[in-house]
Amino acid sequence: MTVLLIKSVLTTLVLLLAVFQVWTQLQLRGKMPNVLPFSKRTLRALHKWGGDLALLSVIGIALICIHTQGWQAYDVRGTAHIVAGTLAGLVLLLKVLIARLRGRWIGKLGLGLGAAAGLSIAAVWSLSALWYFLFH
Repeated sequence: MTVLLIKSVLTTLVLLLAVFQVWTQLQLRGKMPNVLPFSKRTLRALHKWGGDLALLSVIGIALICIHTQGWQAYDVRGTAHIVAGTLAGLVLLLKVLIARLRGRWIGKLGLGLGAAAGLSIAAVWSLSALWYFLFH
């Protein structure tokens, strides 16, 4: 098993976690039918833990990338991958910090930060894991 395969699988798991985060948030806001059989309190806790897990996972994958590949960008895809990965990590960190330290602000900023984090994760996945699965 190669490091690239491990990173691709881990990135795919983070993308699935991001989809779960969107799902829980839509159900909490009443925009999606109650498919997940949990109370709102449990959904909030799952969403909170999911954000923590996503942040830790992105940081872990980034450390593996930096350790094995370095900061070198060999092409446009690599450069876009570095930018999207950095953005994903920073946005997730900002969202988690705001949720923990300034909980009342998260209602105004949470949706935008969550969308930015989700799109960044999707970009990283398409520039790394999808690329690996299709072309490697």
